[in-house]
Amino acid sequence: MNVGTSSLTRDRMLSWLADRNLPAIPVAPAFPASEYPARDKQGQIKIGKDGNPIPAFTGKNPSYLDSIGSPKLINHRKYQERLPSEKELKEWFADDRAGIGTLGGISDIYWIDLDRKQFESQEECDKAYQSIRDNLPDPFAWQARTQSGGYRVAVKMETEPGFTNFALSESGSHIGEVLGSGRFTVLPPTVGASGSYTLISDGEPVAIDSLEAIGIYSTAIKKARTNNYSAPRTSTTIPGAIPLDMLGCDSSRAVLSGEDVKGDRSESLTTAIKEWFGWERWAAQNGVAVRDSTESLAQQAGVALGLDEERVERILKTINPDDCQPACLLKGDETATWLKIKRLDKAAYRERCPDYIKAMLENRQQQSSGFNSSTAGTSPQQTPVKSAAKAAPQGSTIRLDPSHVETKSSKVSPIRVDIDPNFDLLNAVRELSNKNLSDSETDCEILEVARKSGYQSSEVRRTLEDFRKEIDFDDDLYERKQEIEKLSTYEDYDLPLKRVLHPRLVGSINKMAEYLGSKPSAFLITLLCVTSSLCRTGTQVQLQAATGGNAQSILFGGICGESGSAKSPTQKIILKPIFRLQNESESQYNAEKAEYDRARNAGEVDLEEPTPREYWTGNYTTEALVGIISKQRHGFAIYLDELSSVVTGMGQYKGGKGNDRETMLSGRDGSPIKVNRKTERLAAAQSSYSVVGATTPGVLRQLMKDFSDESGFWARFLWVYLPVLPMRYVDEDSTEYEQLQETLYEAYIRIGRYEPTVYKLSSEAKEIYRDWFDKLDERRLNESRPALRSVYNKAKFNTGEIALVLHVLNSAVEGLSQPPEEINKKTMKAAVTVTSFLMIQVNLIHRIGAEATGDLSAVQSKILELAKRKGGITAVDVRRGVRFFRDGKNSGSTEILKHFKALEKMGLGVLEGKRFTINALNAEE
Repeated sequence: MNVGTSSLTRDRMLSWLADRNLPAIPVAPAFPASEYPARDKQGQIKIGKDGNPIPAFTGKNPSYLDSIGSPKLINHRKYQERLPSEKELKEWFADDRAGIGTLGGISDIYWIDLDRKQFESQEECDKAYQSIRDNLPDPFAWQARTQSGGYRVAVKMETEPGFTNFALSESGSHIGEVLGSGRFTVLPPTVGASGSYTLISDGEPVAIDSLEAIGIYSTAIKKARTNNYSAPRTSTTIPGAIPLDMLGCDSSRAVLSGEDVKGDRSESLTTAIKEWFGWERWAAQNGVAVRDSTESLAQQAGVALGLDEERVERILKTINPDDCQPACLLKGDETATWLKIKRLDKAAYRERCPDYIKAMLENRQQQSSGFNSSTAGTSPQQTPVKSAAKAAPQGSTIRLDPSHVETKSSKVSPIRVDIDPNFDLLNAVRELSNKNLSDSETDCEILEVARKSGYQSSEVRRTLEDFRKEIDFDDDLYERKQEIEKLSTYEDYDLPLKRVLHPRLVGSINKMAEYLGSKPSAFLITLLCVTSSLCRTGTQVQLQAATGGNAQSILFGGICGESGSAKSPTQKIILKPIFRLQNESESQYNAEKAEYDRARNAGEVDLEEPTPREYWTGNYTTEALVGIISKQRHGFAIYLDELSSVVTGMGQYKGGKGNDRETMLSGRDGSPIKVNRKTERLAAAQSSYSVVGATTPGVLRQLMKDFSDESGFWARFLWVYLPVLPMRYVDEDSTEYEQLQETLYEAYIRIGRYEPTVYKLSSEAKEIYRDWFDKLDERRLNESRPALRSVYNKAKFNTGEIALVLHVLNSAVEGLSQPPEEINKKTMKAAVTVTSFLMIQVNLIHRIGAEATGDLSAVQSKILELAKRKGGITAVDVRRGVRFFRDGKNSGSTEILKHFKALEKMGLGVLEGKRFTINALNAEE
């Protein structure tokens, strides 16, 4: 079918919505589940029917792109009552990729959504649309085509439709939905994953009396339930009818009040419905009158949970009432159900409860209050069984709780008169633990619990202490699970270089990372440091003119990884062109020096002695650094295969004395350096060296004193964490490697030729930087750890430095003779992306320090990481593989099993005997 389409801009759609008092809601583009998976309220990744994670951003849900291009979800329900503010609209629609949508049921406007996937072919969908269009009073009313080939029609009605799913005949099948109050609809000109939403006609929403008038009918036909019982339904005015909700268990009542007890609203409602059906069935079988019905309670609960009527109906249809039983019957015996009836309606209990059940309950009561003379001389535990058996109808089954029957071999002490046999010790301890009591008050409570339970007070006290330890250990379990999953996600995630680097570099670096068992981000941090070292002294970017805040082309960076994680091979690939340039510089210097010596020996005067261009150094003193800086207009790199030598090598020629460390610190921001010695005086107007290297987590922890980093020295470094990854033999030629080497070599030469410039941010880039700067400052103020506060503070200028280096590097790879004077929006976004990623890396590295000090999230995250790598672990594996347990403290099997159990409670693994394995689902995620 060929439909006429009208061109529409997003601004026109915004105006159209504003003119009709409809909220404009943004729609972010679709993102794959691998980048942004949807999660439930417990933080678990949602899994679809196909077994794969569900994406959080589908290109159809209310969401927007923030200033750095990251998608954010929007709680759209509040805009049912008010329009978005100008500030909100400006933020939401700042990115050109953002689509647009609105909500139904506002200003009496509803949206008919004809769903293409409900039809076998596009032709059938087109015919259905034409049928609706032919019935419209105005064929040029507002209509649009969706990205997938469906249709959208706007109608205006004074009364709500009363249904959602519709068909084109009274007995027809579901082909679409009427989007009313609370429902979101995507509008043109949004670009979706399958195409664009296009406008067919931009007229007014057509006014109609009812949907039936245009041939649209509800599919919500309630079918009568057929059950093999008939519950006596009575009105609320007839005495003896027990409210069904009061019969339900605590969790079903919580669901009725809107509490999502299962972390999934549908699952919570399903659990409550089964409980209510179970009680209805039980009541019908036992002749007990109940008030209300499961269907009515389910609809009340649905409203409280925010589920629409259609969804509640669908859930009801999935449950067979004949399979349902009350929870108390499943957990105990028949006496449990009759005890509840007795509490709620004594008349119904007296009239309906079987005599043998009454006898069992009465004898249990006698156990708790002592035995009368009629039971003297008999075994106290035999009496209730015999009396219940006498009272029970012939052929009936007596279900007894074994805890109330004592065998001959039992060594339990005789029952004291004041002991309650139904006393729940654990519940009493739990309640006692929650009370805010003084020591003396706690002692009194313990004595009372001991009296009622029959236990010694010392046993009660020990149980209370154990319970409090367990509570402390399991405290904030959900928050800890979120932290563990976040750390796990951080470790698995790597920075997509295509968002940062020139395309000519991306493919080759990704290949090299794959071949070496490394990560592309490890190559990137080395490349950024090398690029900054090649710039001429004075290359800067202006970030804050008001404070003279200029960022220099200086970076300190490192790779942190265990031995065998390919740190050195990764950095050597980026450094080899520098080594090549250094060799060429040495050859040129030797030739120039020979000519200089020849000319001087020949008596020539006014000769300037040549100096070599220093591209890098690895063995230095402060004097040597100042000497290099004062003799060349370019920066240079300090490359250290082991970064610990930055500290251990300082002052090595002065017996460990001197202030080399402070000098190194001042060089990070390009400050002047001046050295006065007995034999010489050296000065440099501006430092211009960058530092790059690698180290291991253990060494870094020692250097940073368990990552406290009181001096802030290591916060000046940008870190990438490199785990041990698989490295397979690669049977490929050297084409990719040689291509990367030549590209880097040419770019390095070009960077060295660029004139020193103070670059400026474009207006759009400045806006992105300002927003990011403020976010970092907010994080700094909220961060409790001093070392990370320092990181957040320095990240403000790190972002500018990275933007500057990326601007220069990508210009050089592009082949430009000089970079543009303005750093654009794209480069600033890339810099924010890199900085954000590097801050994640810092969190990973600090986890190592937190693990060593016993932080539960860090320790359990490390246990989970070990289980992922080995497939299944025991306490022995944990003692060997997790640093916290290596020193013998807290390394007992019982202590480690506590961690296994905590991870199991979080749903992150399974403990079978003494072996802990991760869930297959979590391994896949």
